[in-house]
Amino acid sequence: MKTWITALTCIMIAICSGFSLTAKAAPANMSSLPTMAKRDMIERLKKLKETQSSELANLETAIRKQLQDSMSLNVSNEEVRFATAKAGLLAKRLDELNSRRAELNARREMIDRLIFAVDSKYSNQPIQQFLEQQFLEMASTDLSEARDSRMWKAYTYFSIAMREVPEPREDMFNVIESYMNFSNVLDPKTPAEFLASRNYTNGVQSVAARPVSRESIGDDIPDTVTRKSGVRAMTLELTLPPKTVSTATADTVSSTSSQAPVTTVAPAATATN
Repeated sequence: MKTWITALTCIMIAICSGFSLTAKAAPANMSSLPTMAKRDMIERLKKLKETQSSELANLETAIRKQLQDSMSLNVSNEEVRFATAKAGLLAKRLDELNSRRAELNARREMIDRLIFAVDSKYSNQPIQQFLEQQFLEMASTDLSEARDSRMWKAYTYFSIAMREVPEPREDMFNVIESYMNFSNVLDPKTPAEFLASRNYTNGVQSVAARPVSRESIGDDIPDTVTRKSGVRAMTLELTLPPKTVSTATADTVSSTSSQAPVTTVAPAATATN
């Protein structure tokens, strides 16, 4: 029976990830893929964990403050609807903080497991392939064990992301951090969504592109042109009909055409660019 359960979990991982439990075949030129000293990899992961731990400490402080605020909630001297609204708001805030705490603890657990994998298994192989394989093994372990784990999906997605998302020779630990900044690990977004958010990247930060149709090009250019001078800021709003030639001074506006006149709002002093 146990053998059938293990086989079933392996099939589930293969279906979710779209590939087998073995990392994709290594490229012909293995020397071109980045490697890193084991202690440097562990140091990078520890720094990533410190970021999560710092946020977790602040979160614990916020939770304690919310609980202290509950001591000032007086329900006997207020209308039921007001007292109910206040209690509901307090419970909502605590629920949000508690959900975030669960997320941060899950991230710390993931990083701890990566640190253990690097310390016990890494032997100077390409970082990208190593992390891809370790995430997949972590997903397999979580699905195979008889425990209520929600992390198998995140581990599967991270494994796919390690293979599909990075730019050539990109820092893999920045990719992991960027994915965590983009998505929770307890309810992860897909690698495809993560990849779409990285239209432009410098290896550290990523920016998503905003598609613009050909018809809407130029829509963001404002009709009002604002110039700043040494005297004061002024705004010129010009409406120039076709074939209209106009001349304007600070005091008068005239037009040589019989069409609609040109409207000019001029400053008290001459503006200089």
